[in-house]
Amino acid sequence: MGGTGTGTSIISTYPYSSLAATYVSGVIDDIRAEVNDPDSTRFTDAVILSILKKAIRRCNRIAQRNGLNFAKAYTTLTTVANQAYVSLPADFDTAFGKKCLYRDSDHTQIIPMNEDEWETVISPATLSYCLIDQTLNVIKLAGTPSAAETLTFWYYPVINMDSWTTSTKATDAMPWNGKLNDIIVEYAALRLKNLDEMDASLDLQLMTDLENQILQAYAPLSPQIIDGKGWNA
Repeated sequence: MGGTGTGTSIISTYPYSSLAATYVSGVIDDIRAEVNDPDSTRFTDAVILSILKKAIRRCNRIAQRNGLNFAKAYTTLTTVANQAYVSLPADFDTAFGKKCLYRDSDHTQIIPMNEDEWETVISPATLSYCLIDQTLNVIKLAGTPSAAETLTFWYYPVINMDSWTTSTKATDAMPWNGKLNDIIVEYAALRLKNLDEMDASLDLQLMTDLENQILQAYAPLSPQIIDGKGWNA
């Protein structure tokens, strides 16, 4: 029961977002400028690309851990009558936690459960609860629907860089329409400058600085979810 389709990134819905797209080749050039290696005499593209991928993976986990808006995506899922699950989107990485799945018909939340809660729920109303099962790549539904219903699912998508190579760098687009490019360039350049002398304490210092820069820039734009129903709750 593999997932199908991918979601719509939050950032792709911003006005003029397509104009902000940047490519890996340009970021590699910026990193070379930072480490004073314009002629590729110190570092190959392959080495820089490896560091760049690690920086992106780390940025993605920071964004997920702190609920940053630009890293989120959403998609529409449709239930099948008398079927107690829907497939996860193909690009699913992780969910938000306790607020991620909604019925479009009345905008009510389908409450996520952990395994213990799921195993002890008894006679739930239709589409009351769900369990994200990444082993089967499905969202299990408690209160099996008797008809097709449209759901909206919010989640963090995978940043897939498996196909990125030095040969494809000119067409591989940076994630998040380049919002973190400057921060990523600085982090990657510092790692390269210390590649031969890297120790655990310096790596921790770079990670802390990376996280601080991202949070200072984007945390104010990502309001925390507040429990409540409507304005009068």
